Amino acid sequence: MRLKIIMPGTAVAAVLLLNGCTTTPEPPMREDFGDAVRTNIAAQVIDPTAGQEEMPVGTLDGQKVEAGVQRYREARPEAETRRLLGDLIGN
Repeated sequence: MRLKIIMPGTAVAAVLLLNGCTTTPEPPMREDFGDAVRTNIAAQVIDPTAGQEEMPVGTLDGQKVEAGVQRYREARPEAETRRLLGDLIGN
């Protein structure tokens, strides 16, 4: 009795598992397949000849840069706490 229940279940499971191994024919690709990707990649290139020329390396004057950083650090205005809190609360 038990064998009559197990055999059909095993057969159905085997058919379902083997069906997963079958391959379906792929649809033929259109001749313009991938054109959108190639167009997007080409649109992202600003200068295709970049890096082929010998160009001097850009440099900065260290003293001027340090003076600019120092001015930035010292001259940053601090936000008014009351005004900011008032804007957040709505007063």
